[in-house]
Amino acid sequence: MPIPVEMLVHHVKEEAGLPYTLERLDAMKTRTMFGTGLFLLTVGGGPISCGNSPGSSFGSGGAVSVGDLGGIPGAGGNAGGGAGAGGNAVVAGGTNNARGGAGAGGSTAVAGGTPNPPVAGYHRVFFQDFTTMASLQVNPWDMGSGIWIAHTPSAKDWFTFIDPVDNYNPFGIGDGELTIRVAKRGYGDPNNWFSGYSGGLLCSMDGSGNGFAQQYGYFEVSMWCPGGPNTWPAFWLLDRPSLIAMGTAGSEIDVVEEYGNWGTPPNDLQPDNYMATWHRWANGNGSDDGQGSPVSAPGLTAGYHRFGVDIEPDTIVWYYDRAEVWRAPSYAEAKRPMFLLLNLALGGGTYNNTAGDDYDWNLTPNPSDLKVAYVAVWASPNSPNY
Repeated sequence: MPIPVEMLVHHVKEEAGLPYTLERLDAMKTRTMFGTGLFLLTVGGGPISCGNSPGSSFGSGGAVSVGDLGGIPGAGGNAGGGAGAGGNAVVAGGTNNARGGAGAGGSTAVAGGTPNPPVAGYHRVFFQDFTTMASLQVNPWDMGSGIWIAHTPSAKDWFTFIDPVDNYNPFGIGDGELTIRVAKRGYGDPNNWFSGYSGGLLCSMDGSGNGFAQQYGYFEVSMWCPGGPNTWPAFWLLDRPSLIAMGTAGSEIDVVEEYGNWGTPPNDLQPDNYMATWHRWANGNGSDDGQGSPVSAPGLTAGYHRFGVDIEPDTIVWYYDRAEVWRAPSYAEAKRPMFLLLNLALGGGTYNNTAGDDYDWNLTPNPSDLKVAYVAVWASPNSPNY
C-alpha cells in the first residue's frame, strides 16, 4: 500500500526538522491535504518517496488590505443573542468547572485579563478573552457581524468539523475558558471516517475574505492541550491573498501542532512535544516546500501555556511561554496579512493501530477537550496598521 504523503512530511518535520519540497506529479482534486495522486517528496536535495495521499485538505489562505481591520473586540468578546439570519449560531452557558492552577513542568496558569505586549512598543489589534465571555457567536460559513466561522474558508476541512449545535457541540463557553471538544456525537461523521468522532474549528476569515487578518506582528494563543491518543490541537495562520485568488502560492505558519501520538505507540507516547512549522503551498506554481522544528515542552499537557509567533519582513520567530524556541527566514508569502485558525482534530501523529499502518480512532478519549483562555494579536512597527 502506498505511504501517505502526509505521514512522510510529518516524520520529516518531527524527527529531523529538515527542509523539504513536495512536487505534485499527477493529482486529482479531492478532500485531501495534498490531493490524491503521485507526489515526489525531497528532503535535503534527495527524493524520499512517492505515494497516494488519503489524508485531508488545508485551505491555503490569504491577506487583508490591512489599513482597515475593523473593530477590535474588547474583554467580554463577542457576546450575542440567539441564532440569527444566515445560520448564525450562539453557544452559551456551561456546566464543567474551569481548569486552573500551575501544572507540572512549568505550565502556566492563566486567570484571564489582558496579556502584556510581547515586545515593548507592540500594540494589540485583536483580542478574544474567553475567560470573561458568557456566550460565543460562531457562524458556520459566512462571517456576517461575527468574529469566527466554524470551517476552513476554502471549504477544505480535513477533519469532521461540525457547525455549532449547542454547548460543547463542539464549543463550550461560560466556565472561564473556551472548550473545543472532540467527541462521538451520533452525527457529524456521516462516512465514519473517524469512527463517529467530530470536532471543532474557529477561523477568523470567511471564503469571501471578510474577517480579521494581520500583516506582521505577534500572534498568540493561551491554551491547554488534551494530550490523549490521536488528539491533534493546533493554532495556525494562513494568508488572505491566496484564499481570494485561488491557484496562487500561499503561506501556512503553524504556531503549534501538538500530537497525542508523538512517539512510538502503544508504550512510548510522548505528548509533551509539539511542532513549529512553516509551509509554502505552491498551488500548481512550482513545488510545495517548508520546514519545521520539534519543540520539547515538559508539562505541556498539564496546564495552560502560551504559544506565539512573531512574523516580520526578514525573520519568523516562534515562542513557547514567551521564550524563543525556533526561528526561520521569512519568505514572500509570509509577508502578507495572515488570518487565524484554532482547532481540535484527530490524527497527525504516529499511526497506532495493531498493524502500525493506520489510526485506531477508538483509542481516543471520549470526549477530548482543548481548553483556550485567549487569542491575541499585536501589530509591530512593521505593520501597516501600527
